[in-house]
Amino acid sequence: MDVAAKAAQEEARKKAEERKKKSEKPTDKPTDPVLTAVSSQPAPPATLQFSSQVVGTTSKAQTVSLTNNQSTTLNVTSVSTVGPFAASACPTSIAPNGTCAISVTFAPSAAGKISGTLTVVDSAGGSPQTATLQGTGTAIQLTSITVTPANPSTPSGTPQQFTVTGNYNNGTTADLTHTVSWASSAPSVATINSAGLAIPLVAGTTTLTATSGALSASTTWTVNPPALVSIAVTPANPSIASGTTQQFVATGTYTDGSTHDLTHAVTWSFSNTSTASLTSTGLATGTGVSTATITATAGSVSGATILTVTPAVLTTITLTPLNPSVPQGATQQFTATGTFTDGTTQDLTNSATWSSSNSATATLSNSGLARGRSRSRPPWYRLQGRTP
Repeated sequence: MDVAAKAAQEEARKKAEERKKKSEKPTDKPTDPVLTAVSSQPAPPATLQFSSQVVGTTSKAQTVSLTNNQSTTLNVTSVSTVGPFAASACPTSIAPNGTCAISVTFAPSAAGKISGTLTVVDSAGGSPQTATLQGTGTAIQLTSITVTPANPSTPSGTPQQFTVTGNYNNGTTADLTHTVSWASSAPSVATINSAGLAIPLVAGTTTLTATSGALSASTTWTVNPPALVSIAVTPANPSIASGTTQQFVATGTYTDGSTHDLTHAVTWSFSNTSTASLTSTGLATGTGVSTATITATAGSVSGATILTVTPAVLTTITLTPLNPSVPQGATQQFTATGTFTDGTTQDLTNSATWSSSNSATATLSNSGLARGRSRSRPPWYRLQGRTP
């Protein structure tokens, strides 16, 4: 092919390309951004469908994507909602083919079906872009009740307070103790009043049930025999002379208000062995001059009192010789011996007060020396109680 032919062919090809270009539509015209709903439930594009939500609570977030289909940057002015919905913001600018994930939540303030709108204002020619928001608000409802304490066990005579907690579908709770109806399955064992206070009557088991409408909850209460709560040791804080004894008594008081003599059932102990001795039945003997704490114990319960031991006291005086006979004018020395509570004895001859029933028969000195004066019936000599 010669040069002229080639040039003509090339010219024809260029003209054909120009005609083709003129017949084609332009491809660089910008398009508006698109809002697309991302939802777990089937819904038309740009529609968010929320599941039922309890009034006063907030749903989990669902997502709407704002996609910039333009070849230029999209400037976002605002993201807003109408209705009980809330949405997160987008960046102020979105690059070509970029997206913004908008999180939307539903927080109904009333029950029923509710619709709203998500609106995005931006620099696109078709602004604003919108999406439909839909959800249903449900009323707050009591879903269950709970009785506490659960299955307690207490001794007879000890009241037990029970409490009812209401659990609602919005996640809140409330004290319903005074609004429920109470019942005891064994009123001979225990009763319960409208405030949830249970009173035990005898040992046994009862089921206590609280009812609110169609809902109920129960607990089992075991009433055990009365428990010992205190021990009283009597007499309280006595004082005895050394050598004498004191019987102590232990009285137990129980949860039902009853009392019992525990003298022979408790364990007796004392704090000062040099002051007193103590038997297993609570009999104390003073052995020294001091104080001791006397304690009666049964299990974990105990009671105590203070025993004070004072010096031994004189109990008897013995005169010797007994019923003597002396000639007129002769003398007789008498001896006075004192016996004390601790068993000891002491010569009281010079400390006692001496007297004679018949001074005409004999005289008597302050030291117990008698002198016969005349024949007569024997005088009686008497000691008047003066201790050393």
